[in-house]
Amino acid sequence: MINRTPPQLLREILLVDDASTLAELGDGLEEYFSTTKFANKVKVLRQEKRQGLMRSRMAGIRASTAEVLVFLDSHIEAAIGWLEPLLFRIQEDPKVILPCLIIVNV
Repeated sequence: MINRTPPQLLREILLVDDASTLAELGDGLEEYFSTTKFANKVKVLRQEKRQGLMRSRMAGIRASTAEVLVFLDSHIEAAIGWLEPLLFRIQEDPKVILPCLIIVNV
């Protein structure tokens, strides 16, 4: 997301972990994001117990500081220029909900 999103449009990326037990999502994840080029953009939000998709998304909404939210599941890969058409549509109608909802700075 970081490499394919204009930096001025990206406020933060929240990774919400729904109490995963996968080793690769352990404490090393925060360490990786704090010591790389992602340090100022990526935050890991851990659920204490499994909450499911919607409650995890709601936790992300509550933790967000942005005006526009885009939800992408872990299997999604964005192309260059993916965000601009979404933001254009939202600018046309701020109440619109698009089917592909990263968290952006507008």
